[in-house]
Amino acid sequence: GKAFRLEVLSTSFGKLARLVFDLEGEKVNKFNRLVMTEFEDLIGKLEAAGKKGEIDALVLVSGKSGNFIAG
Repeated sequence: GKAFRLEVLSTSFGKLARLVFDLEGEKVNKFNRLVMTEFEDLIGKLEAAGKKGEIDALVLVSGKSGNFIAG
């Protein structure tokens, strides 16, 4: 399943990209090959968006209550 959800918010500081790490079907977030591939693809897209001025900052947060990542 998908592990990340991207939300772009307009704030008084500019355009904020909020990347939520929430591995579907799992109680905790964990890195595996599929997650890392998805993350690498997203980072490339986010870097390009930043260079074009489409986002000003990135925040990475957990979609799981009480923890960010296990393992």
